[in-house]
Amino acid sequence: MNNTTDVLTASSTLITVIAILYSLWYYDIDKYSRKELPKHEADRTTIRLTIKSILISKLIPLMLINTFYFIIFLPESINYVIKSISLFSSGSPCSFDPIIVSIIFMSILSLILVIILANKAIILCKKIFEKGV
Repeated sequence: MNNTTDVLTASSTLITVIAILYSLWYYDIDKYSRKELPKHEADRTTIRLTIKSILISKLIPLMLINTFYFIIFLPESINYVIKSISLFSSGSPCSFDPIIVSIIFMSILSLILVIILANKAIILCKKIFEKGV
């Protein structure tokens, strides 16, 4: 097995785990990021505890996993992009390699997921510290 296939196999395995966790946890993350807090400060305690729990047990782990995935495969993705640019600029015949494109695509997708999750984390943190009447 060559290096590209090894990288794709590792990437596929990790992205499968991420997809499973995302499908299990994202509903709660999204639900509580959209939830309106009660107006009165005294009524916010229970929902704040739930939001903190989701932040600590679901959102942060999912964001860290996605961040590590991105960091792990970033050098390989950059290497493939540089090789492709080099081949293209030298006038050498280029061939489309769906495996390499898949690896680059998954790296970009993981970065997008990190950005989405970071945005949700900011929203949930604001809800935790938001003052009521």
